[in-house]
Amino acid sequence: MLFEQAKKYFINLAENSRLSHGYIFYGAGNDKKSFILSLANYLEKKFFNIEPRPLSDFFSIEPKGESVGIDFARGIKNFLYQKPAISSHRTAAIFQAELLTSEAQNALLKVSEDAPQSSLLLISVLNKENLLPTISSRLECVYLPDTVVFEEKAFSEKARGFASSFLKSHNAARFSVIRQLLETEKDEKKSPPNLLTDFLNSLVFELSKDVKKNSHPLKIVLEKISDFSEFNLNHRLHLECLAEELNG
Repeated sequence: MLFEQAKKYFINLAENSRLSHGYIFYGAGNDKKSFILSLANYLEKKFFNIEPRPLSDFFSIEPKGESVGIDFARGIKNFLYQKPAISSHRTAAIFQAELLTSEAQNALLKVSEDAPQSSLLLISVLNKENLLPTISSRLECVYLPDTVVFEEKAFSEKARGFASSFLKSHNAARFSVIRQLLETEKDEKKSPPNLLTDFLNSLVFELSKDVKKNSHPLKIVLEKISDFSEFNLNHRLHLECLAEELNG
């Protein structure tokens, strides 16, 4: 998910009281920290940006190149167990979570399991595989890649065309669009660079035009983009799985 699309998505979640109890933001981009700080500011002040003044209901930990042990979890627990003073949530953030020891991660998992409903845990990590599977499965994972210009013209015309046809189609027709997409990708003379990536990002672009209406399909597509970026997957099966989930 790119910054502006993630912003719309999380503002919609916050305004409709649908925020989960915790999120893991991962990826090679540099926007993870600024996004978390902006989200915390929005929850308290309704402005999605970073302000110099400290927030009443926000607490963060950022290791400085050294591993972090179990003691830090006590501070997070004490903070989260207090009632929010201004914001809808008490928000605790952990930056560079790959520096947490296994013991610290287990302690953090315990905190996330027992924390009150008004708590929100936000974790920033380069690669979610650096976290224990119990944590990455407990919290929702959000992929934030390098910042790019996320405009319609940033994607190839073919990718935008396939995305438009895919979203306008239903059931079996979507599988037909996928077959055409993959056939085009195989033909190097016809296929623009990064056709499949552009196709998925074009889906996000179109769905983000109405985040409130499209929050569920948007979440599905973003999860597939995350898998696409991390794993060497069979493209056909991956895209057909996307179609099945959206059809369902």
